Amino acid sequence: MGDFAGAIADLDQALAHHPTFAQGYLWRGFAQLRSGQPASALSDLTRAIEAIPTCAEAYNHRGVAHFQLHQYTQSLDDFDQAIRLKSDFAEAYNNRGNLWQLMGESGNAVADYDRAIALDPYLAELYFNRAAASDSYRAAEYAAADYDATAGLPPSTATEHRCASSKITGTVPLPTIPLRLPLRPRPMPIISEAKPT
Repeated sequence: MGDFAGAIADLDQALAHHPTFAQGYLWRGFAQLRSGQPASALSDLTRAIEAIPTCAEAYNHRGVAHFQLHQYTQSLDDFDQAIRLKSDFAEAYNNRGNLWQLMGESGNAVADYDRAIALDPYLAELYFNRAAASDSYRAAEYAAADYDATAGLPPSTATEHRCASSKITGTVPLPTIPLRLPLRPRPMPIISEAKPT
């Protein structure tokens, strides 16, 4: 994990001295999401988008904030815009797939997970999410294949893999795997602020 409270405090100070620093609003919004403050994140991410409307990461993270606030139409709009701005944004496809799945649109969810996997085939959660959507959309063998695909991925997924496999084989009664919106620490992009003309 990270010290998101400390990061937020540092960014509060930086933004107090430089209130037009768009990157600071993006970073603070991300830290607020990670620390369970989606309403605060929504405000900061909106400010980042207003300053730099071409920042796909800001739209993606704001989509997550809307999702956490149960504002699904706005969430979908933001994920769509993130993908329009950055067509190879696997995380945005995954997040939109999670939203489709929640809305009962398993076919759309599977299509987004397919695209995300094509872009980032080593991210285990994409296979888990597609398998969960496949359970209700495609034949069980597709779901089983996705759960099995995670076996060769990093060891941190081993427990989830065993749980998922037992769901398919019926060896242990498990509830449906919950949808997750990934908000892992990733390097934040350096974005250039718009210069006045």
